Amino acid sequence: KNAFSVMGDYARFTYGSIGDELYVSVAVTKFFEKLKNLDLDEGIDVALEELAARYETEFSNIKKEKANNNGNKGRKITASFMNDNVKNKMRLLLFADKEGFRQVFISNNLSNKKASYRGDRVLNTLEIK
Repeated sequence: KNAFSVMGDYARFTYGSIGDELYVSVAVTKFFEKLKNLDLDEGIDVALEELAARYETEFSNIKKEKANNNGNKGRKITASFMNDNVKNKMRLLLFADKEGFRQVFISNNLSNKKASYRGDRVLNTLEIK
């Protein structure tokens, strides 16, 4: 199906902007109708492609692992990328079910230890519902 025919309510909340010392983006999508098949790994690839295109960058050192938050199964992706000749770290959490998905994107300048600590703190205190 066309993605637009199943996507319903959508909200995105952000702090900072990509390339800042710390950037956090939380997106929530509810589907109009429940999906019959959901391939979370394919969703990760689509999300990475969309992020790379939106921010005109390429991700390297990509690591994917399973994640569990509050009983919700998902994926955690970490990667590196360059922005204005500055190396950055990216963390992407993607949780999905047949009714919608939740995505958390956090990036920070690798040389800024405080920003890295704050980004990790967001990840470690996050509760997906």
